[in-house]
Amino acid sequence: MNTRTSEFTTRGHKTDAEHGFTLVELLVSIAIVAVLAALLFAVGSNFVKRAQMTTNMNTMRQIGIALLAYTGEHDGRLPTSNLSQRPNMRDGHLAKPLAPYLGVKFEEGEDERKVNPLFADKAWVKAMGLSQAQLEGTGDLPTRFRLNRWTHNGMRNFPWGNPAQADKTEGYKLMMVPNPARVWALQDADRRIDSISTLEEPLWGKERLALFFDGHVESMSADSYWTGPTPPSK
Repeated sequence: MNTRTSEFTTRGHKTDAEHGFTLVELLVSIAIVAVLAALLFAVGSNFVKRAQMTTNMNTMRQIGIALLAYTGEHDGRLPTSNLSQRPNMRDGHLAKPLAPYLGVKFEEGEDERKVNPLFADKAWVKAMGLSQAQLEGTGDLPTRFRLNRWTHNGMRNFPWGNPAQADKTEGYKLMMVPNPARVWALQDADRRIDSISTLEEPLWGKERLALFFDGHVESMSADSYWTGPTPPSK
Protein backbone atom coordinates (compact mmCIF):
# COMPACT_ATOMS: atom_id res chain seq x y z
CA MET A 1 0.00 0.00 0.00
CA ASN A 2 2.76 2.41 0.93
CA THR A 3 4.65 1.48 -2.19
CA ARG A 4 1.70 2.29 -4.47
CA THR A 5 1.07 5.60 -2.74
CA SER A 6 4.70 6.50 -3.14
CA GLU A 7 4.60 5.57 -6.81
CA PHE A 8 1.41 7.57 -7.36
CA THR A 9 2.89 10.61 -5.70
CA THR A 10 6.08 10.38 -7.71
CA ARG A 11 4.31 9.88 -11.05
CA GLY A 12 1.38 12.20 -10.43
CA HIS A 13 3.30 15.27 -9.24
CA LYS A 14 6.43 17.00 -10.45
CA THR A 15 9.31 17.23 -7.99
CA ASP A 16 10.91 20.58 -7.06
CA ALA A 17 13.88 19.75 -9.29
CA GLU A 18 11.55 19.65 -12.32
CA HIS A 19 10.20 23.16 -11.66
CA GLY A 20 11.79 26.08 -13.62
CA PHE A 21 12.25 29.63 -12.23
CA THR A 22 9.11 31.72 -12.31
CA LEU A 23 9.33 35.32 -13.55
CA VAL A 24 8.96 36.63 -10.00
CA GLU A 25 11.77 34.41 -8.71
CA LEU A 26 14.00 35.54 -11.58
CA LEU A 27 13.32 39.22 -10.91
CA VAL A 28 13.98 38.77 -7.19
CA SER A 29 17.28 37.03 -7.94
CA ILE A 30 18.33 39.84 -10.29
CA ALA A 31 17.42 42.44 -7.67
CA ILE A 32 19.47 40.65 -5.00
CA VAL A 33 22.48 40.42 -7.32
CA ALA A 34 22.15 44.13 -8.18
CA VAL A 35 22.05 45.12 -4.49
CA LEU A 36 25.08 42.97 -3.69
CA ALA A 37 26.97 44.42 -6.67
CA ALA A 38 26.17 47.97 -5.52
CA LEU A 39 27.38 47.19 -1.99
CA LEU A 40 30.58 45.63 -3.29
CA PHE A 41 31.19 48.63 -5.56
CA ALA A 42 30.71 51.05 -2.67
CA VAL A 43 33.02 49.05 -0.41
CA GLY A 44 35.58 48.75 -3.21
CA SER A 45 35.47 52.49 -3.98
CA ASN A 46 35.92 53.36 -0.32
CA PHE A 47 38.82 50.91 -0.04
CA VAL A 48 40.56 52.52 -3.06
CA LYS A 49 40.00 56.00 -1.61
CA ARG A 50 41.44 55.00 1.76
CA ALA A 51 44.42 53.34 0.10
CA GLN A 52 45.11 56.52 -1.89
CA MET A 53 44.76 58.65 1.24
CA THR A 54 47.24 56.43 3.06
CA THR A 55 49.70 56.82 0.19
CA ASN A 56 49.24 60.59 0.24
CA MET A 57 49.70 60.72 4.01
CA ASN A 58 53.01 58.90 3.63
CA THR A 59 54.07 61.37 0.93
CA MET A 60 53.16 64.33 3.14
CA ARG A 61 55.14 62.79 6.00
CA GLN A 62 58.17 62.72 3.70
CA ILE A 63 57.60 66.41 2.97
CA GLY A 64 57.36 67.02 6.73
CA ILE A 65 60.66 65.21 7.37
CA ALA A 66 62.26 67.25 4.57
CA LEU A 67 60.90 70.47 6.08
CA LEU A 68 62.35 69.66 9.51
CA ALA A 69 65.67 68.73 7.89
CA TYR A 70 65.69 72.05 6.04
CA THR A 71 65.07 74.06 9.20
CA GLY A 72 67.79 72.07 10.96
CA GLU A 73 70.31 73.26 8.40
CA HIS A 74 69.04 76.86 8.21
CA ASP A 75 69.27 78.03 11.80
CA GLY A 76 65.83 76.62 12.57
CA ARG A 77 64.16 78.95 10.03
CA LEU A 78 61.32 77.99 7.67
CA PRO A 79 61.78 78.68 3.95
CA THR A 80 60.21 81.87 2.61
CA SER A 81 57.22 80.66 0.61
CA ASN A 82 53.99 81.78 -1.01
CA LEU A 83 50.68 80.72 0.52
CA SER A 84 49.57 78.92 -2.67
CA GLN A 85 51.97 76.13 -3.54
CA ARG A 86 52.53 74.68 -6.99
CA PRO A 87 54.56 71.50 -7.63
CA ASN A 88 56.96 73.55 -9.80
CA MET A 89 60.41 74.28 -8.43
CA ARG A 90 60.17 78.06 -8.58
CA ASP A 91 61.27 80.52 -5.92
CA GLY A 92 58.51 80.88 -3.36
CA HIS A 93 57.39 77.26 -3.67
CA LEU A 94 58.46 74.55 -1.22
CA ALA A 95 59.05 72.12 -4.06
CA LYS A 96 62.37 73.89 -4.75
CA PRO A 97 64.09 74.30 -1.34
CA LEU A 98 62.92 70.87 -0.16
CA ALA A 99 64.00 69.05 -3.34
CA PRO A 100 67.49 68.10 -2.02
CA TYR A 101 65.92 66.65 1.14
CA LEU A 102 63.44 64.61 -0.91
CA GLY A 103 66.03 63.08 -3.21
CA VAL A 104 64.88 65.16 -6.18
CA LYS A 105 67.77 66.42 -8.30
CA PHE A 106 67.61 70.02 -9.46
CA GLU A 107 70.63 71.81 -10.81
CA GLU A 108 71.01 75.57 -10.88
CA GLY A 109 70.18 76.85 -14.31
CA GLU A 110 67.49 74.25 -14.95
CA ASP A 111 64.04 75.45 -15.89
CA GLU A 112 62.37 76.37 -12.59
CA ARG A 113 59.06 75.03 -13.85
CA LYS A 114 60.42 71.51 -13.51
CA VAL A 115 58.03 69.45 -11.37
CA ASN A 116 58.87 67.94 -8.00
CA PRO A 117 57.07 64.56 -8.27
CA LEU A 118 56.32 64.34 -4.53
CA PHE A 119 54.28 67.54 -4.84
CA ALA A 120 52.29 66.11 -7.76
CA ASP A 121 50.94 62.83 -6.38
CA LYS A 122 48.89 60.43 -8.49
CA ALA A 123 45.49 61.06 -6.85
CA TRP A 124 45.80 64.82 -7.35
CA VAL A 125 47.12 64.45 -10.91
CA LYS A 126 44.13 62.25 -11.77
CA ALA A 127 41.66 64.67 -10.14
CA MET A 128 43.17 67.56 -12.11
CA GLY A 129 43.17 65.58 -15.36
CA LEU A 130 46.85 66.32 -15.98
CA SER A 131 48.66 64.46 -18.73
CA GLN A 132 52.13 62.97 -18.60
CA ALA A 133 53.22 65.57 -21.13
CA GLN A 134 52.16 68.34 -18.74
CA LEU A 135 54.05 66.71 -15.87
CA GLU A 136 57.19 66.37 -17.94
CA GLY A 137 56.85 69.75 -19.66
CA THR A 138 57.89 73.20 -18.51
CA GLY A 139 54.49 74.74 -17.90
CA ASP A 140 53.29 75.86 -14.49
CA LEU A 141 51.01 73.33 -12.80
CA PRO A 142 47.96 74.29 -10.68
CA THR A 143 48.09 74.91 -6.94
CA ARG A 144 48.59 71.74 -4.89
CA PHE A 145 48.88 72.90 -1.27
CA ARG A 146 47.80 75.83 0.87
CA LEU A 147 50.23 77.08 3.51
CA ASN A 148 49.07 78.40 6.85
CA ARG A 149 48.92 82.01 7.99
CA TRP A 150 46.94 83.12 11.00
CA THR A 151 45.82 86.08 13.10
CA HIS A 152 46.51 85.83 16.84
CA ASN A 153 45.87 88.53 19.45
CA GLY A 154 45.10 90.99 16.66
CA MET A 155 48.38 90.34 14.85
CA ARG A 156 48.79 88.63 11.48
CA ASN A 157 51.37 85.87 11.54
CA PHE A 158 53.38 84.91 8.45
CA PRO A 159 55.30 81.78 9.46
CA TRP A 160 56.52 81.41 5.87
CA GLY A 161 57.52 85.05 5.60
CA ASN A 162 55.74 87.39 3.23
CA PRO A 163 57.28 87.24 -0.27
CA ALA A 164 54.65 89.68 -1.54
CA GLN A 165 56.14 92.51 0.52
CA ALA A 166 58.92 94.65 -0.92
CA ASP A 167 61.37 93.54 1.77
CA LYS A 168 60.32 89.89 1.34
CA THR A 169 60.37 89.10 5.05
CA GLU A 170 61.90 85.78 6.05
CA GLY A 171 60.07 82.81 7.43
CA TYR A 172 59.76 82.25 11.16
CA LYS A 173 62.10 80.14 13.16
CA LEU A 174 60.26 76.92 13.87
CA MET A 175 60.49 77.55 17.61
CA MET A 176 58.31 80.66 17.10
CA VAL A 177 55.34 78.58 15.99
CA PRO A 178 53.01 78.13 18.98
CA ASN A 179 52.08 74.53 19.72
CA PRO A 180 53.51 73.02 16.48
CA ALA A 181 51.71 69.71 17.11
CA ARG A 182 48.37 71.52 16.73
CA VAL A 183 49.20 74.12 14.06
CA TRP A 184 49.07 72.84 10.51
CA ALA A 185 51.82 73.88 8.12
CA LEU A 186 50.17 72.95 4.82
CA GLN A 187 47.11 71.12 3.61
CA ASP A 188 45.37 70.06 0.40
CA ALA A 189 44.24 73.09 -1.59
CA ASP A 190 40.85 73.59 -3.20
CA ARG A 191 38.62 76.57 -4.01
CA ARG A 192 36.98 76.49 -0.58
CA ILE A 193 40.21 77.59 1.10
CA ASP A 194 42.39 78.88 -1.74
CA SER A 195 40.99 81.05 -4.53
CA ILE A 196 43.98 80.30 -6.78
CA SER A 197 43.40 76.55 -6.66
CA THR A 198 41.76 75.04 -9.74
CA LEU A 199 40.42 72.06 -7.81
CA GLU A 200 36.81 73.00 -7.11
CA GLU A 201 36.08 70.58 -4.26
CA PRO A 202 38.30 68.92 -1.62
CA LEU A 203 40.35 66.08 -3.06
CA TRP A 204 39.06 63.62 -0.45
CA GLY A 205 35.43 64.69 -0.35
CA LYS A 206 34.62 65.55 3.25
CA GLU A 207 38.25 65.45 4.37
CA ARG A 208 41.54 67.23 3.78
CA LEU A 209 45.00 65.97 4.67
CA ALA A 210 47.17 68.36 6.65
CA LEU A 211 50.85 68.37 7.59
CA PHE A 212 51.55 69.92 10.99
CA PHE A 213 54.65 71.85 12.02
CA ASP A 214 55.89 68.97 14.17
CA GLY A 215 55.93 66.72 11.09
CA HIS A 216 52.85 64.55 11.69
CA VAL A 217 49.96 64.25 9.22
CA GLU A 218 46.28 63.88 9.96
CA SER A 219 42.90 64.09 8.28
CA MET A 220 40.81 67.21 8.93
CA SER A 221 37.16 67.89 8.23
CA ALA A 222 36.71 69.82 4.98
CA ASP A 223 33.87 71.74 6.63
CA SER A 224 36.08 73.33 9.29
CA TYR A 225 38.98 75.49 8.22
CA TRP A 226 40.86 76.93 11.18
CA THR A 227 44.20 78.72 10.99
CA GLY A 228 45.01 79.68 14.56
CA PRO A 229 47.41 78.09 17.03
CA THR A 230 44.66 75.77 18.28
CA PRO A 231 41.56 74.37 16.59
CA PRO A 232 38.18 75.88 17.51
CA SER A 233 36.28 74.30 20.39
CA LYS A 234 33.68 71.79 19.27
